[in-house]
Amino acid sequence: MKLVHSLWSQPLLLTQDPAERTKKIITTLWCYASSVAYAKKHRIPIRLYADEAARKLLAFLPYDEVLPLSVPEQTPPCFWAAGKFAAYVEMKPGDIHIDGDVFLQSEA
Repeated sequence: MKLVHSLWSQPLLLTQDPAERTKKIITTLWCYASSVAYAKKHRIPIRLYADEAARKLLAFLPYDEVLPLSVPEQTPPCFWAAGKFAAYVEMKPGDIHIDGDVFLQSEA
C-alpha cells in the first residue's frame, strides 16, 4: 500500500489574479510538503501523479515515486477533481489517494 497525491496544475496556474495565484501556489506547497512530511514520519510510502508543471513545482519533496499525470486537454480548468480522476485510472490496487491537505498526524 502506498499513499498517493495528485496535482493537475492547470486550475492552479490559470488563476487570473496574480496575487490570488501566488496565494494558491504557496498554500499548495505548504500543504503538500506537510502531508509528505507526515507520511515520511510514519514511514508510509507516498507516490505523486503530476503533470509537468506540477512536477516542477513539487520537485523538492521526497516522494518515493513521481509518475506522469495526463488530463485531457479539453477538460475545463474549473473541474479541479479531473486530476484525481486521472490518477485513479493509473493507481495500483491497494493504494490510497489523499488530498494534499491531509495530514496523518498519528499512527492510530
